[in-house]
Amino acid sequence: MRSLLSLLLLVALPLAAADEEFDELFLYVLLDEPRGPTWLLEGAVDIDEEGGIGTGASVTWLPGPQTFVSGSIGLSDSAADLANFDASYASLKVDHAFGVVGASLSAGWATDGELVERFRYGGSLYLKLAGWRAELQAEDWHGDFDPFEFRRLLERDGREPVLLRGRADCELDNTALGGRLAWGGSRWSFYGSYTDYDYSRADCRFSASIGDIDLRDPPQVLIDIAPLIFRRLAIATASQIINGDATFLDHSYAGGLAWRFQQRRLALDYYHSEEIFAGLTADTVIGSLLLPTGERSDLELRVGLTDHEDAGSVAFAGLSAIWYLGGD
Repeated sequence: MRSLLSLLLLVALPLAAADEEFDELFLYVLLDEPRGPTWLLEGAVDIDEEGGIGTGASVTWLPGPQTFVSGSIGLSDSAADLANFDASYASLKVDHAFGVVGASLSAGWATDGELVERFRYGGSLYLKLAGWRAELQAEDWHGDFDPFEFRRLLERDGREPVLLRGRADCELDNTALGGRLAWGGSRWSFYGSYTDYDYSRADCRFSASIGDIDLRDPPQVLIDIAPLIFRRLAIATASQIINGDATFLDHSYAGGLAWRFQQRRLALDYYHSEEIFAGLTADTVIGSLLLPTGERSDLELRVGLTDHEDAGSVAFAGLSAIWYLGGD
């Protein structure tokens, strides 16, 4: 079993970015050790210097040598200039490899409990050969905002300002297309990924007239009618504690490098994102160390720093406990 634990190739990430990369970690276990465990359990906690905290748990079932089913849930509360932004999330993924090619289906849900509830459905196709794995990913998102009151004098270039007031009930949908390339060897592994998000027209129902406001730019109309509310979502990317499904991004990219030695793994990861409402960017660097704690368990320790265009720098730290059950 110890040889199995030493084959984990990718870093386990804090809760905000864990979903995709934890799935990849489980997939490497699956492919390298077909007689390995049939269940993987994980519990994680992260805290930041502003008092934010995130907790989560996941379970993965490996019913066969080429298939896994993974589910996760989590709660996060960030005080990093976010007006106590809370978020809850849940996700489910099914992955099956057909030899050198494979496919996955996924679904996710996230809410902040006060402003928006989001649903995500997606899938991917991948090719794996000689240690390489190339993947194309597609997702469809639906965002349902809680009704909110607004009153704002909107200034417009070359035209009279318009007083906006009333109550709005809005929905905002988007799609995401991305790619990921990873390679794993006996000691070293690395990956890189990029995702681009495209937003459809906002569907807003108003309790009163808002004049001749142009609604063709869906994210901007939400900022125009309620800037304080939606800037809160824009700044949410300042905290790595907040799960990514609760934020609205324009694009994101990531890369990481890991080294295994003496049944341990040392990894460095970098993430960049730009949100859609105010165009604010965030850059995150994470260092982690995976340590064996038993024949069927590991412990990961991690520290990181997020540099946000508006909120500044926020440091965080966390740990994950991983258990491997069943199998030989």
